[in-house]
Amino acid sequence: MPEIHWPGYNYLGPFTKSKKPINKLDEAAMEHDFYYEKHKDTKSRHKSDLILENIAKDIYKNPETSLGEKTAAFATSNTMKGKEFLEPIHCHKCKKKTKYFKPIKVQTANGLWRISTQYLKCKTNKKQYKLNIAKELHKPVRSRFPKNKIKTHGIDDLWVADLVLMRNYGDENSGYLYMLNVVDTFSKFAWSESLKKKDGENVTKSFEEIINRAKLQEHNSPTLLHTDKETEFVNTQFKEMSTKKI
Repeated sequence: MPEIHWPGYNYLGPFTKSKKPINKLDEAAMEHDFYYEKHKDTKSRHKSDLILENIAKDIYKNPETSLGEKTAAFATSNTMKGKEFLEPIHCHKCKKKTKYFKPIKVQTANGLWRISTQYLKCKTNKKQYKLNIAKELHKPVRSRFPKNKIKTHGIDDLWVADLVLMRNYGDENSGYLYMLNVVDTFSKFAWSESLKKKDGENVTKSFEEIINRAKLQEHNSPTLLHTDKETEFVNTQFKEMSTKKI
């Protein structure tokens, strides 16, 4: 192979076969070439690239370094830094190593087909995405608007019930798509039951289970119950249950 290297240097570049390095940077490039010959795996070669990058940075920052050597050191440092991200093991968004990539076939403007690499979300991005969702879900409400005052005269005097939609998490929760949440407005004690369907029969059954659990926790059936006018609460089964003495 022909020698291709930085002008005046013997090892600073690929395919060099000289024996005598001219300075410290050329000596580091020589060791880098020898290390590449011994190690063929990408992980080990990246370590060698990092060592050469750091040595080149130190030479560039040294005030006693000549202008020509500084130019070569600056180019070497940036080249080694760029080589790491040319490998198909980095996510373009977070610059972290990832194995989540797959080749795809793309048709170019001239009608030819070429193979491109599609980077999927790596582990770091997935974790960050989950953290952002958690922050949004648990972020307190800051909006100010007129609210109806709640007047309650004691524990179990007034309960509030509502249904929470959890459809986006059904696959993770064994098919449970809803949550029936009930709060005692005086003690702020709360109960919750998971539901797969939000029809009147299932909601009524879950509400009865909440009442049974509440009795085990020294609570009684509520005197009043506040809900919205959705069909899960306004139906025959729920109305019959509310008239019973549970």
